[in-house]
Amino acid sequence: MPTLVDTSNSASIYKYPNVEFTIYPNPIKSTIRIKATNSLIRENVTIYTSEGVEVLSDVIKGEDTEINLEGLPDGMYFISIGDEFKQHFRVLKI
Repeated sequence: MPTLVDTSNSASIYKYPNVEFTIYPNPIKSTIRIKATNSLIRENVTIYTSEGVEVLSDVIKGEDTEINLEGLPDGMYFISIGDEFKQHFRVLKI
């Protein structure tokens, strides 16, 4: 099930007022995809274990970015997108 985030009606103030992106698939087998608006290109993506240990760091390279998680063991992971615009998501790798 894709995750869609639309902050255009948010009461919070973000660096990017109209950010939309989708993270899919969830659960994943080896690769996660991030479809994002241009305002997120070059933003950091950090992946953490369920214990909070950082296991991977990458950057959104374009409107459709793939991140390979093949070398990580199955389990629950948390994805953090952006530096000032922080959004966190939970994904399951099977």
